[in-house]
Amino acid sequence: MLNDRLPINALKDHLTIRTNLFGTTYYSLVGLHASHVIVGMVFLLLVMAVTFAGFPIQTQFRRVRFLSWYWHFVDAVWVVVFTVVYVVGR
Repeated sequence: MLNDRLPINALKDHLTIRTNLFGTTYYSLVGLHASHVIVGMVFLLLVMAVTFAGFPIQTQFRRVRFLSWYWHFVDAVWVVVFTVVYVVGR
Protein backbone atom coordinates (compact mmCIF):
# COMPACT_ATOMS: atom_id res chain seq x y z
CA MET A 1 0.00 0.00 0.00
CA LEU A 2 2.78 2.45 0.90
CA ASN A 3 4.76 1.34 -2.17
CA ASP A 4 2.20 3.10 -4.37
CA ARG A 5 3.41 6.43 -2.98
CA LEU A 6 7.15 6.02 -3.35
CA PRO A 7 8.95 8.50 -5.66
CA ILE A 8 9.85 5.82 -8.18
CA ASN A 9 6.13 5.26 -8.79
CA ALA A 10 5.62 9.00 -9.21
CA LEU A 11 7.62 8.83 -12.42
CA LYS A 12 5.85 5.65 -13.51
CA ASP A 13 2.51 7.41 -13.06
CA HIS A 14 3.82 10.33 -15.20
CA LEU A 15 3.83 12.74 -12.30
CA THR A 16 6.04 15.67 -13.23
CA ILE A 17 6.47 19.14 -11.82
CA ARG A 18 4.04 20.40 -14.49
CA THR A 19 1.35 17.73 -14.06
CA ASN A 20 -0.70 19.36 -11.33
CA LEU A 21 -0.43 21.14 -7.99
CA PHE A 22 0.51 17.92 -6.21
CA GLY A 23 3.39 17.29 -8.63
CA THR A 24 4.63 20.85 -8.26
CA THR A 25 4.45 20.68 -4.47
CA TYR A 26 6.02 17.22 -4.36
CA TYR A 27 9.06 18.03 -6.47
CA SER A 28 9.52 21.47 -4.89
CA LEU A 29 9.47 20.16 -1.32
CA VAL A 30 11.63 17.13 -2.01
CA GLY A 31 14.09 19.22 -4.05
CA LEU A 32 14.33 21.85 -1.34
CA HIS A 33 14.92 19.17 1.26
CA ALA A 34 17.61 17.56 -0.91
CA SER A 35 19.42 20.89 -1.24
CA HIS A 36 19.42 21.28 2.55
CA VAL A 37 20.82 17.76 2.95
CA ILE A 38 23.61 18.58 0.48
CA VAL A 39 24.47 21.79 2.37
CA GLY A 40 24.52 19.80 5.64
CA MET A 41 26.85 17.23 4.13
CA VAL A 42 29.21 20.01 3.01
CA PHE A 43 29.25 21.42 6.57
CA LEU A 44 29.86 17.93 7.95
CA LEU A 45 32.77 17.40 5.56
CA LEU A 46 34.20 20.79 6.55
CA VAL A 47 34.18 19.88 10.25
CA MET A 48 35.68 16.49 9.47
CA ALA A 49 38.43 18.00 7.28
CA VAL A 50 39.38 20.59 9.90
CA THR A 51 39.47 17.87 12.57
CA PHE A 52 41.65 15.60 10.43
CA ALA A 53 43.94 18.58 9.72
CA GLY A 54 44.94 18.47 13.38
CA PHE A 55 42.67 20.98 15.07
CA PRO A 56 41.17 19.51 18.23
CA ILE A 57 37.41 19.08 18.27
CA GLN A 58 37.19 21.39 21.31
CA THR A 59 38.19 24.32 19.07
CA GLN A 60 35.24 23.55 16.81
CA PHE A 61 32.53 23.59 19.44
CA ARG A 62 30.56 26.36 17.65
CA ARG A 63 30.71 24.53 14.32
CA VAL A 64 29.61 21.24 15.83
CA ARG A 65 26.78 22.93 17.75
CA PHE A 66 25.64 24.72 14.58
CA LEU A 67 25.81 21.46 12.64
CA SER A 68 23.74 19.74 15.31
CA TRP A 69 21.06 22.43 15.18
CA TYR A 70 21.10 22.38 11.39
CA TRP A 71 20.53 18.61 11.20
CA HIS A 72 17.74 18.83 13.76
CA PHE A 73 16.13 21.52 11.58
CA VAL A 74 16.45 19.36 8.45
CA ASP A 75 14.96 16.38 10.31
CA ALA A 76 12.04 18.42 11.61
CA VAL A 77 11.33 19.82 8.17
CA TRP A 78 11.47 16.33 6.68
CA VAL A 79 8.79 15.14 9.12
CA VAL A 80 6.52 17.91 7.80
CA VAL A 81 7.41 17.17 4.16
CA PHE A 82 6.80 13.45 4.64
CA THR A 83 3.43 14.11 6.27
CA VAL A 84 2.31 16.54 3.56
CA VAL A 85 3.50 14.47 0.62
CA TYR A 86 2.85 10.92 1.70
CA VAL A 87 0.04 11.12 4.24
CA VAL A 88 -2.07 14.13 3.28
CA GLY A 89 -0.99 14.39 -0.37
CA ARG A 90 -3.04 11.66 -1.93
